[in-house]
Amino acid sequence: MPTRRQFMLDSAALLGAACLPALAADKDAPIRMGYFDSYEPFSFRGGDGAMRGALVEGMALVGRNAGYRLDNQGFPWARAQAMVENGSLDGFCTTITKGRLVYADFAPTPIVSVRFGIYHRADDLRPLEIRSVADMRAFRHGNFIGAGYPKENLEPDQMQWLKDEETVLRMIDAGRLDIYVEGEVVTRTKLRQLGLLERFRFTPAPFLPPVNFCFGLRRSYPDAAAVLARMEAAAQAARRSGELDAILAAATKR
Repeated sequence: MPTRRQFMLDSAALLGAACLPALAADKDAPIRMGYFDSYEPFSFRGGDGAMRGALVEGMALVGRNAGYRLDNQGFPWARAQAMVENGSLDGFCTTITKGRLVYADFAPTPIVSVRFGIYHRADDLRPLEIRSVADMRAFRHGNFIGAGYPKENLEPDQMQWLKDEETVLRMIDAGRLDIYVEGEVVTRTKLRQLGLLERFRFTPAPFLPPVNFCFGLRRSYPDAAAVLARMEAAAQAARRSGELDAILAAATKR
């Protein structure tokens, strides 16, 4: 249910960027963005050390059109979120959860939208019968520390929490876990890198809510509401033009 604060942000965005004060982006300090540094093709560290991926490129487009410079930094995901919360970073691009709304507000138009489903061993057909979150209780379920979606939409107390996605996938492959709920694009890329793609199967889970990665800004950021409204207007324009979809399509083909 949208909060009153979020409703006000949406309404302000509809006025359009032209109704907001002009910004001297070259004179202002950049917005310090925190990304998961191992979430390819959405966000990852390139060979030159710079952050790359669909989220990074999408945010660069939106930020540029809104008149802001972004400083992109990558960390383990739990650390990046903590840094936004404590003010060491300013923003991120992630799913909107109750926990994150405690310290950040979001521009609701997604930079990237993906469907989530269930990853499991290709020779284990039991997960094909899962029709609800409650059905997952019969399986050994794993996820990585810092993931917000399972805490919001699944049953986190039923899961084994591990340090990273690779560990989760290797434990499933070894028969020590059964299922892992994640986005189809990201995990397929990881499985290909690990040489495990043929050993896993992705089963769509239409009962799960859609997954939207949106720009979030810490509430303590100066003029946060105005910044969010301007970024939301730019995100809406990029979504209408098809530019954000093109960035995601290109990232998934690399």
